Amino acid sequence: LVERFPSAAALQAATPEDIAQIYGLGLEVGQAIATWMERVEHRTLLADLEALGLTLSRSQDASRDRNAAVFAGQTFVITGTLPQRSRSEMKTWIEARGGKVTSSLSKKTSYLLVGAEAGSKLAKAEQLGIPKLDEPAIEHLAEELARTAADASGNEPTTIASRQ
Repeated sequence: LVERFPSAAALQAATPEDIAQIYGLGLEVGQAIATWMERVEHRTLLADLEALGLTLSRSQDASRDRNAAVFAGQTFVITGTLPQRSRSEMKTWIEARGGKVTSSLSKKTSYLLVGAEAGSKLAKAEQLGIPKLDEPAIEHLAEELARTAADASGNEPTTIASRQ
């Protein structure tokens, strides 16, 4: 939520449809959040918290985190056993960098992350022409993209180009 709506005021102004656009949230969750934000007592609670010094906003340092969006707009599928992280840990790592992790390959998949004993997904990725990365390669890619973004725009995050 904070990536899309960096303050309580921005979230209060959001429609359920705006909120539902966030990956992993749907219209039902969007409606629930919007309804919560509409209630006077909840707006009063937020104002009281802010008066006490608790602000519901993204810090400037967080918005400048050079790793925050290096994989934004990219979809990854993980197959096989990774040498350093579990699949769950890698999923969290990718998502922290703005990427999306799904369980099935499609033409829209940006990269296949391949570990030991990769199964049928590897063959399907080759048929679809999906680039393959191993764990060291994805880490290197993230570092390079973050470094490039920092050099080019003063620590602003960037995204990798969409696969053609």
